[in-house]
Amino acid sequence: SSEEKQTPAAKKILIETLAAQIAVFPLLVLLFGRVSLISPVANVLVLLATPYAMGVGFIAALLAFVSSALGRLIGGAAWIILEYQLRVIGLLAKIPFAALALGNIALAGILVVYLWIAWRIWKKSRKI
Repeated sequence: SSEEKQTPAAKKILIETLAAQIAVFPLLVLLFGRVSLISPVANVLVLLATPYAMGVGFIAALLAFVSSALGRLIGGAAWIILEYQLRVIGLLAKIPFAALALGNIALAGILVVYLWIAWRIWKKSRKI
């Protein structure tokens, strides 16, 4: 039996981040007039810690029903993870030129891009 090769978590998060950013790129430019150049790095660094923050926070909440002191103790571990995430976000937000200002693009341009994306997806799905 052949084993399926696992994609490393950081690589998977980066691929998913880039795919999402490409998919919403026209909308980002329309709404904000800029696109973040640093967000893929930020997403990898922050999202790697997210399941741990959620898991530890959940365990802390459950333990708090048994003992508030135990809940606070384990909650402190969740706080450390969340503090890491906030500091990464804060640090990366201070990087100069981390976003590229593109100005406003016309709504018609966005519709053309999304129609092109939809056409490409439809065309690819017909080959399967």
